[in-house]
Amino acid sequence: MKPFKARCVSAASEDGLLEIAFQAYEHQPDDGPYLDIQRDPEDTSNARYYIEAIDPLGEYGYGYYAVQRAELRRTSFRIRWGSGAEESVEVTFEVDASKFAELTRVAKLMFPVRR
Repeated sequence: MKPFKARCVSAASEDGLLEIAFQAYEHQPDDGPYLDIQRDPEDTSNARYYIEAIDPLGEYGYGYYAVQRAELRRTSFRIRWGSGAEESVEVTFEVDASKFAELTRVAKLMFPVRR
């Protein structure tokens, strides 16, 4: 997937569901690049995640995957869920300290994140 800049970043942990989402457009999430990652609540080992994404070229993909690597930095998030380049993406973003703290908290619950 091609990298993209997210204008809307969210992280949630409710009722066992953990989710991190990055969207390029605030008001039209289905139209443009986005990355949505959810922990599979049926997988008690936390080894598989539901990943849905559209890259800047319009390539669409979704499914349940094992995450190979995830890395959260202050202004970027990288994730690889397979062995090929098409199964990885880097998203850049700008969020305040409070939003970044919540993103970090949920990401640590979801998977080991390199910082």
